[in-house]
Amino acid sequence: MYRSIQSDSVGYFAAYDDLASLNKAITYILQNEVAINVKIIVVKRDRTDPMISKIAACTRMMARCYRKLKFDFIVVEGDFSPELVASVSEVIGTPRNFLFMACSDERVSQDIASYGGVRMVTHWR
Repeated sequence: MYRSIQSDSVGYFAAYDDLASLNKAITYILQNEVAINVKIIVVKRDRTDPMISKIAACTRMMARCYRKLKFDFIVVEGDFSPELVASVSEVIGTPRNFLFMACSDERVSQDIASYGGVRMVTHWR
């Protein structure tokens, strides 16, 4: 019964190659979630954005540091919005309340409640 209300995967929307923020999110997940699969999700307008490869490198580093977790790296083309988050949640099969993002005025133009339960990692660059 306990496992049935938990998700075995969580997602983290990463906008920048910020190891400290990513590590903080992973640490929170390890301490507070039963998830073993962490999906690092990058949303960019252009799939050739050089930041994507930088975030991928950070993800590989986290995978080396946290060997008990399985990491997936997902790139989504588009603009970060509540609608896109809802779509990503459905496609990857991870409920929105098991998705995380860093707090940034640049990325979050809507009220956080409009993201349907996505949780904030409070540390920002």
